[in-house]
Amino acid sequence: MKKISIPILSTLILGVILYSCGTSTKITAFWSEKNYDKGHVKKVLIMGIAKREAVRRSFEEDMVKKLEFYGVEGIPSSEVFPFDVKLDTNSFRLHFKNDGFDALLTSQLVSADKDVRYESGSAYYGHRGMYGYYGSSWDNMYSPGYAYTTTTIKIETNLYDAKSEKLIWSAISETFDPIDEIDIIRSLNQRISSELNKQGFFYKAP
Repeated sequence: MKKISIPILSTLILGVILYSCGTSTKITAFWSEKNYDKGHVKKVLIMGIAKREAVRRSFEEDMVKKLEFYGVEGIPSSEVFPFDVKLDTNSFRLHFKNDGFDALLTSQLVSADKDVRYESGSAYYGHRGMYGYYGSSWDNMYSPGYAYTTTTIKIETNLYDAKSEKLIWSAISETFDPIDEIDIIRSLNQRISSELNKQGFFYKAP
């Protein structure tokens, strides 16, 4: 059997730990249009609503990859609409009519909250007596408390039907303690795409 060196083994273990402790996103609330006929979404226009173009592009391009995993074609709005120009209603609608989109997916930051918490210390007692009751002694070993900060990013994601222009699904998600913006985007998109697939919005070839 081939032996694995300690440095390589340590790297593998660290990788597993980091993966298991990765940023998590959960959906805290969602709404779905009961009368919408699901299972027909094959092409989606993805629109990240952000103040910075780089964030918008990163979100949209990553969501393209996530949707592709489920056999859905995603088109970044940055390839269709200019970042710094607001389109009128008619121009906006023309893209859906001419480009054959089934739905529009939007995501927008709702809030970014930081919470400072304090973990109190703990006392541990150990019995080390040697001479009966007289020799019974209790050592008070105290672990001091510490403060730490948690970050929660709340995002609203909406899915609109292209034909009726009506909202068919909406969700509020929370991402906890992200490393950076890319970390938020990847975790969010993974959760949203998985949930939409789970709820049956995407087209499945027979």
